[in-house]
Amino acid sequence: LVGVKSASIGTLGNSAHGMQSVLTTPEPISLHKQLDILTSEGFQNLVIEASSHGLDQFRMDALEIAGAAFTSFSRDHLDYHISIDSYFNAKKRLFTELISPKGTAVINMIDLPIKYYDFIDCIRSENLITIDRANATISILGITRGEDGNIQVQVDVYGDKIIIMTPFKASFQAYNSLVAGCMATINTDISILEAFACIEKLSDVKGRLECVARYNNNNIYIDYAHTPNAMKSILEAIKSITKNRLIIVFGAGGERDKGKRSIMADVADKYADLVIITDDNPRFEEPHLIRRQLMKKSKKFTEIANRKEAISYAILELSSDDSLVICGKGHEEYMVYGDEKIYFSDHRVVEETIKK
Repeated sequence: LVGVKSASIGTLGNSAHGMQSVLTTPEPISLHKQLDILTSEGFQNLVIEASSHGLDQFRMDALEIAGAAFTSFSRDHLDYHISIDSYFNAKKRLFTELISPKGTAVINMIDLPIKYYDFIDCIRSENLITIDRANATISILGITRGEDGNIQVQVDVYGDKIIIMTPFKASFQAYNSLVAGCMATINTDISILEAFACIEKLSDVKGRLECVARYNNNNIYIDYAHTPNAMKSILEAIKSITKNRLIIVFGAGGERDKGKRSIMADVADKYADLVIITDDNPRFEEPHLIRRQLMKKSKKFTEIANRKEAISYAILELSSDDSLVICGKGHEEYMVYGDEKIYFSDHRVVEETIKK
């Protein structure tokens, strides 16, 4: 938005070349090849999504990292990490071992569990920007919604009180945009206030609480949420702007943290009025057993194995002023059954269903 040639590498792939990525954080050889190409093409800034797997496997250890951002932390990837503490320690490496001593760390304290607060004292960079509800570099003074349902954030920035208009429906999106704004000032001539002024011009990221359609006066959203905390944040936000019923379609990936499944079902039961359980990358687990772990003995729960049929059913169930949230796959365009990877897109199913 301000003319700095930038790119990103992460779950959505390489933004400059439209490349899809198998891994959120690529293996070192692939990563450095991409960096070399981007440098030759004149890119001045690059944002890399640092996964806990990538950090634990030292994929980023040879990089000179000018800035690092901590957005949030909750239960995830416990199929890989031994414990929640092990998961956090993998994330922490970015700030305590990898960031340049002369770099800048941006920390969202709002979504940092209290038990890990002391990690702030271990950050090795000389510059630290904190975001919190009080006593921070960026203090959140209040959050309201405009008539369009979009979040407005009042903040104190180094003593300046400003209101930031965002295009987002959820508070965590607004917080993430503040983090991104702070990161945009690193190695550029952009001030924090200039960066924050650009937030209202941002647009939805594909598959991240993306409003993909309006159908008979209802909103249909697609989101990548596949953890209890992510689902809770999404459903809380959409329920607060839904006049009638909130419907959710979701499943759980096979061969991943099984302990989160019942918690995800509890979250859906608490916030949604109709819950449709379906498949989501079963891999080598029996799909019906995964669905069984997600089902509850409740009239609001319905099981439809075929994901296409589940989404279509949910759309046809919409009545005026309902909202539908389709969780789990987001931007992904495949389903994994055993060793078979087949094309599948939540976006395409929504588009085809509403055209009928």
